[in-house]
Formats: sequence, C-alpha cells, structure tokens
Amino acid sequence: MSFSIGNKFATDLVNHVNSRLDKIKVGFEKNRYKAEFIKEELDLIEKEITTLYNSDVKLNTVFHKIQELLKADKDLQYQEAIKLCASENNVNRKSLYDFTLQLKSLYTIKEKIKEHFNISQKSNSVKREHLEITEKTDTEDQRNEQTLSPTTKDYTIARKVLTMSYLLNFIYESDVETFEPDKTNIARFIQSMVSMQDQSKNIINSNYYDKVRSLFGKPYDANVQDLIYVKEKFESIGMNLFVKQIDAELVKKKNKKQ
Repeated sequence: MSFSIGNKFATDLVNHVNSRLDKIKVGFEKNRYKAEFIKEELDLIEKEITTLYNSDVKLNTVFHKIQELLKADKDLQYQEAIKLCASENNVNRKSLYDFTLQLKSLYTIKEKIKEHFNISQKSNSVKREHLEITEKTDTEDQRNEQTLSPTTKDYTIARKVLTMSYLLNFIYESDVETFEPDKTNIARFIQSMVSMQDQSKNIINSNYYDKVRSLFGKPYDANVQDLIYVKEKFESIGMNLFVKQIDAELVKKKNKKQ
C-alpha cells in the first residue's frame, strides 16, 4: 500500500503518505478487529482534515485556489502554484507549503486506504472478500451501531472503556482496601454496564476486552479525539476532576509532539 510520483513537492508528499500508510499497515496486521480498525483510521483522518481546515481560514482559502489553478493548468506543478498563490494572497510561502502538504497528504492517505481495502464511498464499509480477514465476532453492538444516530455512533467502544477507566480508577485510588480485578473481569463489567447486547460468554473474544487491555488505566495510549470526546461528556455533568486529568493528558501529548 504505497504510491510514487516525481518532483520536490511530490517527493515530500510521498514520504508523508507512505510513512503513515506503513504505520496503518502494521496496525492493521496486529489488530484483531481489522474492519473496525480501518473504520477508526478513516474517522481519525477525517477529524484531522477538519482540524487542519479550521486551524487557518486564510490558508484554507488559498489551498482551494491552488486546486483551482492546478485544474485549470494540467502542466502546472504544486511548487509553482503555491508560489503564485502565496504572492497573490500575501501569505507566507513556507506556511502555505506546509499546510498544503499536510492537507494533500491526508486526502491522499484517505483515498489510498479506500482504494487498497476496496471501501465504498457511500457506505464506508470494508468489503470482506477484498480484505482477507477473520474477525472473531460481528457483535450485536457493532450491528446496532450502524443504525444509531451520528451522535450516538460517536460513543465508540474505545470511548466507553476510556470513560469507565476514569471512573473505576478513581474508586480504586480512593479505597485502599480495594484491589484491582483482572482485565477480564473489568471487560465483563464494562460490557454489562454499557453494551446493547447480552454479556458475551467468551469475553476475551470481544472488542471490550481488547479496548480494556489497550486503554484501561492508560489514558496516555488513547487518541486525542477520544480524550476530547470523553472530557466533554464529563464537563457536561460537572465532573471537573476528570476534566482536569484529561486536560493534563492532552497537554502531555501536545508537548510530546513539539
């Protein structure tokens, strides 16, 4: 899953895209629930595109002017289009270059994933015959999520586990006599509290167990979008202790990137 084209901008684009695709491929091969993994990756990319769009309105506007120039003149290269638009719109050329590279990379990554995994534009579903995968369970939870409203669908299993992680760890820390049960029992408890289906007989074979293993007590392993979503939920009911904890985690993540 890679691509290649020529010239400097294209070389930078290839490096950005292939680096991300390599990480996605590794994650895909390691993940037990492959279809869900790809869907989460696409959702993450969409959110990154939206965040980048909103980060600088002027650069976003100029980015679209670049696309219009490239459509009008098929021989025009990205570097030339960026130089022209930076000058005409009085924006910093390097900032415009970086913004364009990031946004173009995200769009390209999204299209390469859809092309590689044969994902329908309309349904965004992974076609099983094109993906040689063996998911352990197509749970009732997953099937029900297809019919939920967009707001409800946003509350993914990862976010449910993350929410319960904050709540349960607070109890463990408050009660010195309470010992932490094993991850199997935690997964079974969380599923019984938040799931729309009967409790799985083989909890180890479930999405809940996977998410508990990767996220429970480890908010530093959660992605930023999930942390923000859970933070907003706690904020809405005045649980400021958890809001502060998540804010601190988000600051750590931001500092690590710098």
